[in-house]
Amino acid sequence: MTTKNLLPLQLLVIIVAACTRLAPHPVNFTPVLAIGLFSGFYFKSRLFSLAVPLSVMIVSDFFIGYYLISFWVYTAIAGIAFIAWSINKYTGKKYLILSSFFSSVFFFIVSNFGVWTLGGYGYSLEGLISCYILAIPFFFNTLASTFIYTLIFFGSYELIARTYMSSITSDSVIDH
Repeated sequence: MTTKNLLPLQLLVIIVAACTRLAPHPVNFTPVLAIGLFSGFYFKSRLFSLAVPLSVMIVSDFFIGYYLISFWVYTAIAGIAFIAWSINKYTGKKYLILSSFFSSVFFFIVSNFGVWTLGGYGYSLEGLISCYILAIPFFFNTLASTFIYTLIFFGSYELIARTYMSSITSDSVIDH
């Protein structure tokens, strides 16, 4: 069995993750950052690793509704997938927990910068700092959900791949 045979399994994990975004959930407790990490680590093609989490966002936002900082949110998610794709060549999955933490921090910085650009805090350094300080309570759900969903997605994928596709190594990636 080749790594191309894993594509349906990887896409299934992502589809399930997207459905969880549509279900009721606590504020900022979504699988989106974990989807970005998963795509970056498991898809060999940089384009495909970026397209998957962005497609999940576009489709789910179609039902949820788009918002003023969509550009910043999408940029952060694409950045996370790109960084995961880039570092996977050098580190593999051994720094997955650290990657989850830094993904949450990166998302916090980029998305809240986007909130600040809307002008509600004033266009000053003080306004930017206020924006970040007032966003801290939301960060904890982002961090917790990224850790939890990353463990679920990567763990489930590895378990299924090892159990049902024993001819594939745990470090396999998709050629798409």
